[in-house]
Formats: sequence, C-alpha cells, structure tokens
Amino acid sequence: MIDLAAAAACVIALLGIGFRLHQVRGTRPAAGTLYLVAFALCMAVAMAALSPSASAAAHGRPPWALALGLAGGELKIAAQGFLALLALSVEPPRRGRKLMIRQAIGTLTVMAAGAAAFLLAHPTPATGGLYVDPPGRPTLTCYNALFTAHATWCLAVFLLLIGRAARQVEDRLLRTGLRLVLAGAAVGLVWAVLSIGPLLDALTTGHQLTREDRVSATASVLALTLGIGGATLTAWAGLPARPLRRLRAWYRYRRLAPLWAALRTAVPEIAFDAAGAAGGHRLSTDAEFALYRRVIEIRDGQLALRAHLRPEIAERAAAEATRRERADPARLAATVEAAVLAAAVEAAAAGRPGSAAPGGYLPPQMPADPDVEAAWLCRVAKAYECSVTVRRLRGRARAELAAEAGAGPGAE
Repeated sequence: MIDLAAAAACVIALLGIGFRLHQVRGTRPAAGTLYLVAFALCMAVAMAALSPSASAAAHGRPPWALALGLAGGELKIAAQGFLALLALSVEPPRRGRKLMIRQAIGTLTVMAAGAAAFLLAHPTPATGGLYVDPPGRPTLTCYNALFTAHATWCLAVFLLLIGRAARQVEDRLLRTGLRLVLAGAAVGLVWAVLSIGPLLDALTTGHQLTREDRVSATASVLALTLGIGGATLTAWAGLPARPLRRLRAWYRYRRLAPLWAALRTAVPEIAFDAAGAAGGHRLSTDAEFALYRRVIEIRDGQLALRAHLRPEIAERAAAEATRRERADPARLAATVEAAVLAAAVEAAAAGRPGSAAPGGYLPPQMPADPDVEAAWLCRVAKAYECSVTVRRLRGRARAELAAEAGAGPGAE
C-alpha cells in the first residue's frame, strides 16, 4: 500500500512536470514555472528514493541504505525551498529578488547543516530505517529539527503569500486553482507539524524510519495532487469544456433553424452563401462559427423586415401573452419579439409594407456577447414555433392582410 502511494506521488509529480512543460513549449518559461517544475521533480525523486522498494533493494548494503535516506531528506528540503521561491516570485521584483536570495541561501545552509548532522550522528542501517547510539541522538535530533523547521517555514511563507495573491484574483477558475494549491500546502504544513512525534521518538529510542510510512506517503499524494492539479487547473479545465461548447453550439444551431428558415424565405439575401440558402440544416465543422453566422443572419433578417413591421402587433402580443401565458418578463419579451417577426414575415410574403408612422417596435437590447444573444434568440425561436399567442397573432395578421388585399381593388 505504501509502495503504491509512493508510486502514485511520483507519477503525479512527473505528469505535472510534463504537462506544465507542454504548456510553456516554444516560449521562455517564467521563474515561477521553473520553481514549480523543480519542486515537483525533487519530490518525485525523493519519493522514489524513500519508497519501500528502494529500501528493500538497499537492504544488506549499509552505505546505499544511508545514502538513500540522506538523499531523500535532502531532496525534500530542496523541494520545500523551491516552493518558498515560487511564493516569493509573486512579490514585487526588487523586494522579491532580495527575499529569494535569502531563501536560497537559507535552504542551502539547511541542506548542508542537515547533511553534516546526519553523518555526524553515525547512524546504522536498520530494517526500513536507521538506528543511532545514545551519544549521536542529539545530533540526529538537530537534523530532524532543521528539517521540520525548514518545512514549516517554507509552507507558511507559501500559504501567506499565495493566499494574499489569491484574494486579489478576479478570474474564478484561476482563483479556484490557487485555492487548491493552498489546500495542498495546508496538508503539507499539517504533515510537517505532525512529524514532531517521530522526531521525539528518534531522540528517546534512536530509531528512525528512512522510508515513507503510511501517513507520510498519503500526505504526499494528497498534497501533490492538490498542488499540481491547482497549478495546472486553468489549462486542463478547458479541455472538457471545448466539446461541451461545440455540443451546445450545435444544439442552439438546430433550435434556431425554424426561425432562420422563416426569415430566409421572406428575405433570401440574408444567407451568406448559396449553399447556406439552399441547405438550412447544413452544419459546418466549426459549430460555434456556424451558430455565430446564423445569429448574424437572423439579425440581418430582422433589419430587412423593419419595413414590414406593424407596431400594433407588439401591443397585441404583450396583452394576449400576459393574459394567456402569465409569463415571466423574459418569456413575455421573447413571445412579443416572435409575434412581431411572424407578422412581419406574413406582411413581407403578402408584399405589404407596415405602418409608415415613425418609431415602432424595437427588440430588447442584448449585451455584446454572442453566447448571450444566441441563447436569447433560441427563446424567440421556441416562441415562434410553439407559442399559442404567436400562432393566433400570425393567423390574425394573415387574415387582415388577405382582407386588405381583397378590399384594395374595390377601393380603387
């Protein structure tokens, strides 16, 4: 189980490195990216060095067992330092540069002092760990104290600075990613504080594990998953959204078909090309572009039909829809717009212009957002096809136009 957790942590770290490098390919990576990659690489190699499999492979070879234990600890210290450098990279350049130099010197000092303390303790390899005689235990405790203090410091710096930066971010997805990163750092901080227990055990008994235990391996997997997942969220979160956007565009494109077909019949020139005019249900490979084009053609049709608008139709539609459907304001507005269009289409088909009076009906103003406009026109298209109010007013407009056409010659 511990081996599996250690392997999972290695894989997560390496996948995070690969994905982040893929993101910045062809460009000069920022300092923060380099620190993130260095952190993940150090953690991946440390987890591999401290895994039970590596410990078992070094069994019976004291120098290798001690080297693996020391290398794993040193790599974790380096990873903690890179995490602090990553946090300091968000500071203003002049101040951040000084703090980063101090942090780098501090991490290198801890690594050197820790390695010296580890070796001066004269540890003896034991099963899955090491044993230190009583004279060397204070020195081993110094090594553990340096490791714990450095980890706590780096994680606290990271939580403080990245947490402050996250509060100033307005983009929801980026803010969520930063919160996941902070959650991973919080898990690491809790693990660092809990490591005081094994530190005291090493002081009193002289025994210390050099391989990962269950708690440490689980904490590493969780922290790496949250941290690297949050750091790359803005990139991979968009991957499943693309097919969903295309599917939604395709669905809306189909929803607009009846309204578009009616307007194209009344005003054939709104179609951008002959193929579009001939095949109203043909969809290009780019569904979002096809939807955008269809929205433009519908709006062009509305403009072309302004000469046939009958202002009184909007008043009738509003009165009847309010009485018949008891609709919410958005549904009522969509029904009115659909009814006015239906009457204009009938007038255009009959060759009758609308009222010559200035003003008239104006459709609701939409924000400059193609997605919002497409969603609104889908409401109008649904009302155009399904609303009882629109159907009644279309029939009434057709009857009035027929009556006017019949009365015209006689009046002359």
